[in-house]
Amino acid sequence: MSVLEKLMYSTGFSFQKLWAFTGPGFLMSIAYLDPGNIESDLQSGTTARYKLLWVLMSATILGLVMQRLSARLGVVTGLHLADMCYHQYRKAPRLFVWLMMEVAIIGSDMQEVIGTSIAIYLLSNKM
Repeated sequence: MSVLEKLMYSTGFSFQKLWAFTGPGFLMSIAYLDPGNIESDLQSGTTARYKLLWVLMSATILGLVMQRLSARLGVVTGLHLADMCYHQYRKAPRLFVWLMMEVAIIGSDMQEVIGTSIAIYLLSNKM
């Protein structure tokens, strides 16, 4: 019996398992309230008016659904999404998913890196 099967068939509720998966979910929900995200939402809202409101609402709902599904996956199996992909997919799809996640991480962090470099440039009296 594999580790995945043992975790799937283990019975009983455990606060330790729940607490282990509550932390990352809480941090992800705070990411929606990041001041940079709020600022970019306000900036795009002033230029596009209400045209982007449905996109923002859809993205927020999709993010909440994904968080809920990830939390359920963690509580039921005891594994996080990366471990489940490792156990379920062959090598080629795993590498593709990994590369796409890396691109998504780079895309989301790029604005913060550029903003930080501009801030340091301005605070250091343009040196």
